Amino acid sequence: MIEKLSDYILSPLGVGTEANYKAVKEGRSALRAYPPTELIPQGWYASLFKEGDLSGIYSSLDLKEDQWTEFEKRCISCAEPAIRDAGIDPKSERVIFIISSTKGNTELLYDNRWGFPPEREYLAEAAQKVVGWFGNPNTPIVVSNACISGLCAQIAAQRALESRRYDTAVVIGADVVGRFIISGFQCLRALSPELCRPFDEKRCGLNLGEAAACIIYGYTPEAVPGKWYALKGSITNDANHISGPSRTGEGGYRALSSVLSSCGEVAGDLSFVNVHGTATVYNDEMESFAVTRAGLENLPVVSLKGYFGHTLGAAGVLETIIAMAAVEDGMVPGTRGFETMGVSNPLKVSSNALPSEKQSFAKLLSGFGGCNASMIFSRNVSGNLLPQMDKTPIKELHHVEITPDKAVLDGEEISSGENILERLYRERIGSYPKFFKMDPLARLGFVASELLLKAEGKEVYDTSSRGSILFNRSASLADDTRFQESIDAPDHMGRPSFFVYTLPNIVTGEIAIRNKYFGESSFYVIPDDDKDLMERIVSDAFSQEETLQALVCGWCECPVEGEFSAKMSIFARI
Repeated sequence: MIEKLSDYILSPLGVGTEANYKAVKEGRSALRAYPPTELIPQGWYASLFKEGDLSGIYSSLDLKEDQWTEFEKRCISCAEPAIRDAGIDPKSERVIFIISSTKGNTELLYDNRWGFPPEREYLAEAAQKVVGWFGNPNTPIVVSNACISGLCAQIAAQRALESRRYDTAVVIGADVVGRFIISGFQCLRALSPELCRPFDEKRCGLNLGEAAACIIYGYTPEAVPGKWYALKGSITNDANHISGPSRTGEGGYRALSSVLSSCGEVAGDLSFVNVHGTATVYNDEMESFAVTRAGLENLPVVSLKGYFGHTLGAAGVLETIIAMAAVEDGMVPGTRGFETMGVSNPLKVSSNALPSEKQSFAKLLSGFGGCNASMIFSRNVSGNLLPQMDKTPIKELHHVEITPDKAVLDGEEISSGENILERLYRERIGSYPKFFKMDPLARLGFVASELLLKAEGKEVYDTSSRGSILFNRSASLADDTRFQESIDAPDHMGRPSFFVYTLPNIVTGEIAIRNKYFGESSFYVIPDDDKDLMERIVSDAFSQEETLQALVCGWCECPVEGEFSAKMSIFARI
């Protein structure tokens, strides 16, 4: 069983979990109006740290501006008190750090006043700096899976601890909302000019938010009532569109159904469903379908975006912690900003807090790339509720390696020379014009996956039981650079088609859409193409997702357009 040992939140609402929960309980919000600008002429609302808010904390930890980026400082500052409270030794080999972030140090693309070296823009490098501060000897794992990253990081922690490779997992969620992110959401026309209104008929967009949150889990063989446990987690894909959710909530429904079916009596002890609830038209509509199809329409549905805004990589961690505090307090938080039901499937949404004696809750998130994640948390379990990890052996079926010079499939060179990705597409794939709209990273992953699947024979499998897990070092740096250049252009208007691809998991979304994969789609950022580490993470996914039959997985790296490397395989249950 995976037990919560401690937690900590830093947000514009307060310092520490207690202060943040108290603000929510009192109905307070950190969202405030920002004046119109050339970029956002209608004005906008957000929950952002003010200059100097965290300077005292940084000073106390000796985090100097010329040595640490803002992202790194926030990660360290929220983890340090949580680690201290848990009483663990962060230098231990039995402790793993898992970081959730969508953009990491992207701020350095437009503000590198301290002259950090270029490699600091790599998300893996930022993670290594964070764990290095704590003296941890293990390779840090970064989950960069769009808006579901924070929940995926907790699922990754659960899997790593259940595997018994580690005793403790430190999960950190953080992002810095700066010019890059603001421009991106504005060019998508997703920002609301007023306070967000989740599930309301007048909702018109999201409010961005900043936060850093840490939750620490430890392994224990037996659960004790009264303590918090992370139970079953599930990651799925809509297989619908890279930036538009399934109109029937397909991925969310599948994720919820999976966790509910695995949690026995706890499924009847749910106090509420803590959903994504971004207040965008299609997100809220999709979640109404997912919750209803999963049979949870009679449970209270809660969105916390009206208090904190959309905190991106921190959302899944922060919102889990607040939901735990609410259950402990016997309360269902109100959905701030909601007034009149505005989704097709009426849900139990209330702007007022409600009492509840139940001791469990479900968490649901969705994000670009069609990804969805759900997890059940409970403090009303005893013994070992979860089944043993599935030890069914897995086997590598096919392997492909692609560089700018050549492509090798199952040990045989199949192409070489210039423009190799386009040549492989035209000669061996074709009939999918969307290829030419993809960013460099997605093109690489798409071509590699198509070669693998053609080698296997597409007629041999059930797509609902398949997915993809990919890894690299630089996340989506090539497209980040491309989008930043579009912001820096004279009109300062970022390109929406570029911004969507500034999430590395879009490549797994493209693979899911092409092949109708409803199974797991995840993207991890690690320092190098460590085959053993990647295979352990893939093996953990098979062991926890009993319906998963095969994965397209491996290394998919493209830090600069024209410089790339793919080492990908198909792994399947024997």
